[in-house]
Amino acid sequence: MTAFDFAVTVALGAIVGSTAAGAVGLPADSLALASLFMLRGAVAMLRRQGLDRLVDNRPIMP
Repeated sequence: MTAFDFAVTVALGAIVGSTAAGAVGLPADSLALASLFMLRGAVAMLRRQGLDRLVDNRPIMP
């Protein structure tokens, strides 16, 4: 799991929590979820095109 994957997981939890609490309206939460999924897809395409060094974490010590 990359740092980006972790950040998306935390953001998804926050969005679902705000929906459950009724803090923000459902349309705003739906837009936030759609934005996260589109961003996730864009990062996946970058990885597939060989730019995984920009996205993935590499260990510093062997």
